[in-house]
Amino acid sequence: MNYLGHLPKNDPLYGYLRFEILPQIGVNGISPDFRVYMIQASNHVYLYEDRRSQTRLIGKFFGGILDRSPQAAFRCMEREFNNLNHLRGIGFTGYPHYIPRPLSHNASLNYVLVEEFCYGSPLNDFILKAIWEGEREALFQKLTALAYFLATMHNRTATGERVDFNRDCSYFDRIMDQLKNWGHIGWDEAQEFYQLKDRWRDKGFMWEDNQVLVHYWMKLGEH
Repeated sequence: MNYLGHLPKNDPLYGYLRFEILPQIGVNGISPDFRVYMIQASNHVYLYEDRRSQTRLIGKFFGGILDRSPQAAFRCMEREFNNLNHLRGIGFTGYPHYIPRPLSHNASLNYVLVEEFCYGSPLNDFILKAIWEGEREALFQKLTALAYFLATMHNRTATGERVDFNRDCSYFDRIMDQLKNWGHIGWDEAQEFYQLKDRWRDKGFMWEDNQVLVHYWMKLGEH
């Protein structure tokens, strides 16, 4: 995390956190002093730590992303807010699988989603320790925990409807177009990936499974 300073009291986000968010978690009657830390992520994600109450909050902003329209930012914000509530609603509220509680979301503040802070370490930390420090057992334990979480999530979110693998192929094509436009991959390399995609599409078992929620960003707790 990178420390950025303190959140000014005249910032609209300050009032939002003070009067709309903190009371939800039992923090009332104080004038908070928020330290701000930037977290590396695909969106703009920040940790807000109140120096007085030691309360920590996560703010995830879906606006201000290159090539993302306001309508798309709103959809992303709503989708993540609803997904968090959905997962908590099907039992992911305690050990060993805990989903952070979404506290609120606000389109007028750059499409921010505010959620509770949960202690944990990114999976990338365990991968790097395994590479550089030989901590293979710790990585194996965390990968086992991750597999357990994903299996549980898949089982609980199965809809009974068959997958439409054409949708995945269309998404794959959009990602490949982005990589080509950004110069990260050449045409010949892209053609090899397109051929592999077509081979997978022709395999019957790619169409046989049920639809499930397949991805969620997470940290791995220290339990």
